[in-house]
Amino acid sequence: MKKLFVLLLSFISCYSVWAQLAVVNDSAGFVAVRENVDAKSKITDTLHNGRVVLSFDVHGKWLFADYSRHGKTLSGHIPALRVTFFNNMTKFSKSSVNDSTIILSFDSMKIIIATGKFEKNKSTIQYGKRDVFVKSINGKFPYGTDGNLPRRQYKLINVHINGNSIAIDKNCWADLFEPSLALTNAFIDTSRKTIYLAAQNSDGAGTYTVVWEFKNGQYSNREVFLAE
Repeated sequence: MKKLFVLLLSFISCYSVWAQLAVVNDSAGFVAVRENVDAKSKITDTLHNGRVVLSFDVHGKWLFADYSRHGKTLSGHIPALRVTFFNNMTKFSKSSVNDSTIILSFDSMKIIIATGKFEKNKSTIQYGKRDVFVKSINGKFPYGTDGNLPRRQYKLINVHINGNSIAIDKNCWADLFEPSLALTNAFIDTSRKTIYLAAQNSDGAGTYTVVWEFKNGQYSNREVFLAE
């Protein structure tokens, strides 16, 4: 019964995050971010096609969504019909998954992710006041730790597209901790020739969602969303 309960929680959480992640997709090439749920409301920003957003609330035909701008997380209202949700894209299959490795595949494309124990002796750790909470690891904010020392970390992320191998640079995942392979999936938007590799990770409190983007066979971008 306990195993069934854990699996059910994983399914609900996984469905939830894929239902919330979306990509701006408008015939005009962009969408206006508005202050309120009203087409006449003040425009606070503009998001171009391809921008990944994380939607938390739906208000009729409007989404209240988070997006990043210059390293900061911003929020606003955008029309729900102007985005394509991840769960409406083609999803990669999980051909292999265990505690440390996952393989995602679709057609001639394959993604391999390996994780392992956090290597404290190889890391520079800076603590905050009273040497209790972890402030940074190797000079960067540690996602997923909520102030604690991490238990697990990414070891590698390799993407194979049509025979070409793309190894994501360590700088694109070295600050991300407590990876959850059970809540990791990949999606492809064939119209934009873009692959989205997404994961929802946490140590139990420091939940975050990360999306890596691969466009035209090359790594292009990373977005990180922190849970409020």
